[in-house]
Amino acid sequence: MFDFCYKVIGVVMNTDTTEMVYRFIVEYIETKGISPSQREIAEGCYVARSAVIRHLDRLEAWGRIIRDPNKARSLHLPKKSLENEHQ
Repeated sequence: MFDFCYKVIGVVMNTDTTEMVYRFIVEYIETKGISPSQREIAEGCYVARSAVIRHLDRLEAWGRIIRDPNKARSLHLPKKSLENEHQ
């Protein structure tokens, strides 16, 4: 039934939304040269800020982003991820 969803601690998260969050981050960094804030991601993807945090957790676990939890705007894309985006 949930073949395109991922269940995390009783919450079903759509992987399509996670991909949308990832694409937003990539495009934001490419356009503005800095990483987006969680609020900007939430507004840009039309999701709740609490959902953004879970999607960022998932992307980090998958190795698609790197972040420093003690810094604002600390999202970074791994070098291999950047290379794959431009192929």
